[in-house]
Amino acid sequence: AAAGFKTDSAHPEAKPEDLPAYDAIIVGAPTRFGNPSSQMQSFWDRTGGLWAAGKLLGKVAGAFTSSATQHGGNEATLLSMHKTFLHHGLVVVGLPYAFAGQMALDQVVGGSPYGATTIAGGDGSRQPSEIELEGARFQGRHIAEIAGKHGDIRGDVAALRKWTSSVHGRDDLVAWLKTEHRRQPLLQQPLLPLRQRHALSPINARTCRSSGPF
Repeated sequence: AAAGFKTDSAHPEAKPEDLPAYDAIIVGAPTRFGNPSSQMQSFWDRTGGLWAAGKLLGKVAGAFTSSATQHGGNEATLLSMHKTFLHHGLVVVGLPYAFAGQMALDQVVGGSPYGATTIAGGDGSRQPSEIELEGARFQGRHIAEIAGKHGDIRGDVAALRKWTSSVHGRDDLVAWLKTEHRRQPLLQQPLLPLRQRHALSPINARTCRSSGPF
């Protein structure tokens, strides 16, 4: 209680073992001296088993945060979470400048290419502005769309691997690659052996869901 932790929240609490069920993971944590809160760090500290088994490899991830002041460590906090994502082999997605609201200069506004942010004020009284909320929605849609496309690609790779498992499939693929190589003279690199081209493991796509309150 002295640290300000809430222990009576009604929302369901995520567990590390839940993460492999998701194609995309979005987490939010307040800033603590340029780092995520201890609760968030403790959560990821318990994912060592998932890391060892590669359970999150290739999934899509993003983060959002808040701080008391404009220069209170928002970007440093997001980058700190990105490092953990990268250790797990997650594909990191931020808030691109395609969302132009984060470039506003006529008002105090959060936002960062590394993820959605807001400024809460020293006493937590400031609520996210409409621009900041729209930035969070943009990032959520962006991550969901990329996760969907990523899942489609995984399915395509699985089908391609099945096709190339037969001699007939491999012969057809080599013939097609040689034809494309002649049609596109700019692609002058030699063809790689098939065993190098298809060293990917397919992962089944699931419905994109996010963890953490937005």
